[in-house]
Amino acid sequence: MKDRLTKTAYLNYLKCPQEFWLDYHHAPVEPEPITLEHEHLRQQGYLVQQLVKKRAEFQDSDSRLVEFERAFQTTDLYARSDIIVTDKSTGTLDIYEIKAAAKVKEEHYEDVAFQKVVIERNGFNVGRCFVITMNGEYVRQGEVDVEQLFVITDVTDDVEQRLEIWFRVIERLVGSERVAAMREDLKFLAESVDATGAQIKFAVLGAIFIAKRASQPLSIRHVLRGLERELAKEGRALGSRDRKRMLEAAG
Repeated sequence: MKDRLTKTAYLNYLKCPQEFWLDYHHAPVEPEPITLEHEHLRQQGYLVQQLVKKRAEFQDSDSRLVEFERAFQTTDLYARSDIIVTDKSTGTLDIYEIKAAAKVKEEHYEDVAFQKVVIERNGFNVGRCFVITMNGEYVRQGEVDVEQLFVITDVTDDVEQRLEIWFRVIERLVGSERVAAMREDLKFLAESVDATGAQIKFAVLGAIFIAKRASQPLSIRHVLRGLERELAKEGRALGSRDRKRMLEAAG
């Protein structure tokens, strides 16, 4: 599994690239002991998942197939999804990520986006993406009402909006032909890296300058260099492994 980037490793990288590097290159010989806190969180997550499974929309039917803990992998990526709902008539997959939290957090978008990338690289069409969180206003009266206990949030547009920002900025600055040529590469980039509208704009401006200085047409390689410069201003980095993965995706 070390040769594949897992969802957990990817999220750890986003939190601290340096720690990720150490874990990858200098993994401890003896595994760290499981703490009481870790075990409590694991059991809590398991109980939440068991309750979610009881909801009506996660029961198999003639029109949909519901799968729990389904794994997807490529030669370099691996992700396990909490819930995958497949439309039997179209084959489209919907992603549901379960979180024992009161609201959707920024890292949850990254979690789902990583799954979406891996699933699509397996040749599947992803329809909608959802995050399931706890309903903080729910008050139990008698038996647990699983329909009221959880909130299901559609986060598909948040991922798509980041992609649209990349498209609009590049089209405005270098024209629609370059957008068409880079569309698939930009799609992968938008789903893999969290960047604000301002960061995207300045990353593209920097990429255009780099490309012109090299007398080359704008490409995903230039965009990655421009983005790295912007992320560095916040102390963030793509990292050599992440960068290599994106360049390999770009061919």
